[in-house]
Amino acid sequence: MDVEQLADLYLRDELSEEQKSELKILLENDEEQSRVFTEYLYETGQLLNAADQLAEVSPQLDALGDMMAEQESKRNWFLQFGAMAALLIAAFAIFSMIQKAENGDLVVEQEIIVLNTPILARVHSSENKEFSSGQWLEKGEYAFSEKLALTLDSGVELNIETRSQLELIGPNKVRVIKGKVHAYVPQVAIGFVLEVPGGEVLDLGTEFKVAVDEKGTSDIEVMSGEVEVISSETSYEHVALSQGQSTRLNSDGSPANGQTFQVTQSLPNLLEQRDLSYVHWPFDSAQLGWTPTSSGGDFHDRFKAELKGKGGEDGPQFIEGAYGYALDFDGENDFAKTDFKGISGSRPRTVSFWVKIPVDAKQKENYSFVSWGNSMETGQKWQIGWNALPESGTLGAIRTEFKNGYVIGETDLRDGRWHHIVSLFIGGDDADVATHVRHYVDGRLEAVSGFKRKKVSTNVDSIDSKPVTFGRKMDGSKWYLRAKLDELYIIDAAITPGQVRRLMDKNSLY
Repeated sequence: MDVEQLADLYLRDELSEEQKSELKILLENDEEQSRVFTEYLYETGQLLNAADQLAEVSPQLDALGDMMAEQESKRNWFLQFGAMAALLIAAFAIFSMIQKAENGDLVVEQEIIVLNTPILARVHSSENKEFSSGQWLEKGEYAFSEKLALTLDSGVELNIETRSQLELIGPNKVRVIKGKVHAYVPQVAIGFVLEVPGGEVLDLGTEFKVAVDEKGTSDIEVMSGEVEVISSETSYEHVALSQGQSTRLNSDGSPANGQTFQVTQSLPNLLEQRDLSYVHWPFDSAQLGWTPTSSGGDFHDRFKAELKGKGGEDGPQFIEGAYGYALDFDGENDFAKTDFKGISGSRPRTVSFWVKIPVDAKQKENYSFVSWGNSMETGQKWQIGWNALPESGTLGAIRTEFKNGYVIGETDLRDGRWHHIVSLFIGGDDADVATHVRHYVDGRLEAVSGFKRKKVSTNVDSIDSKPVTFGRKMDGSKWYLRAKLDELYIIDAAITPGQVRRLMDKNSLY
C-alpha cells in the first residue's frame, strides 16, 4: 500500500495490525518514504491546523512511538521523526501566538506572494510571421514588424501597429518604446499603466491610444472613459483626460503642443472565433438521478453527472443558483460522479463555475469543487477546492492542486455569496503550476498567496485514475464539500480574459 494511504489510515487511527507492521518496516528502512510520511502529516494540516486536531494526533504519535520503540531503528529514524514532530508541535505553539480567530477558524495574517511569472500575454491575431495566433509571450522587449493584437493576463487588450516596440513588464503594466498602441481596459483591470518615455498613462477605466515617435514624443488620446497622464518630471501637474481629449508629452516629461495621432485599425480576435471543445454541466435538472450536459467541439453531451450519497443516501439537492438551479452539497456524504475522464497530460485546460460557500464552512468541508486523474502519483491529479491550510496560503481562497504541487489565490470565498471562479492552465511540456496556472475570481485575475512548484502531467488512463467528480476529495473518503455549485465548464483550452468575463456575464463562451 502507498505510504500516503498508510499515513491517511494512521491519522484516522484505522491501521490494521498488518498495516502497522508494513508502516513500521517502511519507516525503519526507507528514508525517502519516511520523508513522504512526515510531509503528508504536515500537508494534511493535522499537526498545524488547529489545537483540537493536534490533540487528536498527539496520542497517535505516542502510539507510533511505542510501536517503533519495540525494535531499535537501523538509523534511529524514529528519534529523527520524534524530533521533527516535537519541532512541529513547538512551531504550533509559536504559530498560535500570531493567529487570530475568524468565523471559528484559526487563520494566519500573511503577506500575499507576488510571483515573478514570466508568461504575461497571449497573441490574438497577427500579420507578423514571427508570432502566431494563440502564442504566449513572456516578460521582455518585443519588436513588431507587422500589426498584432494581444491580451494581457489582467484582461487588457492591445492592438499594436506596424513597426512598434514594446516591453511587457507585468499583467497591468506595459512600456511603449516606440510605435502606436490602442488599449482597451475592462473594468476588472482598472489601474493599468502604459509607460511612455516622458511618463506614464494611468487608466481609470477606458479605451485610449498612444503613439511614440523616434524622438520619444508621446501622443495620448482618450476614446472613452478617463486616464491620468503622469509626467516623469515631478514639477509638472498630472493631466486628467476624458473622452475626446488628448495631450502630447515630450521625452523629458514636459508638455508639448500639437496632436498628430493617427487612428489605429483594430484587428479581428481570431483566437476567440475558433471552435472550443468543452463539457458544460448547468445543474438545472435531473433525470433518474443524472444531470444532463451540453458540449461543444470534439466533446459530446453524454457525460452526465450521477448524483450520489454515501451509503445509498440521497445525493446533492437542487436549489436556486446563479443561473437557474444549482446543486447543494451538504459536506457530509453528497457528491456527483461522471464518466468523463477529464483532460490529460500537460494539455491546456480551463475550469469555470459558480460557487457559494457558507460563512461557517469548516476546514474539512473544502474538497472538492471538481477533480479527476490519478491521486496516487505526483503531478497526475487535477483537483480544485478551497484552501484549508493557513500555513500554505489564504484560508478559504481558491486552490488548484496536482499531488505535491498547488497554487492558491488570495480571496477568501467563505462569505455566503455567489462567486464566479475560473482555474486556467496554460499547458506545455515543461509547465509548472507556479507559473502556468491562473485564477480568476468574479472576472478579476487573482494574486497568489501560496504555491508549491510541480510539473503537471494529469493521468486519466491509469488503473488508479478517477473520472470527473464533484463534491468529494479524490483520496480521502471522509472529505466532502459543503457548498453550492452551478454552471460548471471544463474546456480543452486556456481561454482568454474576454471569454472569462463572457462566461461570468452571459454564461456563454461566444
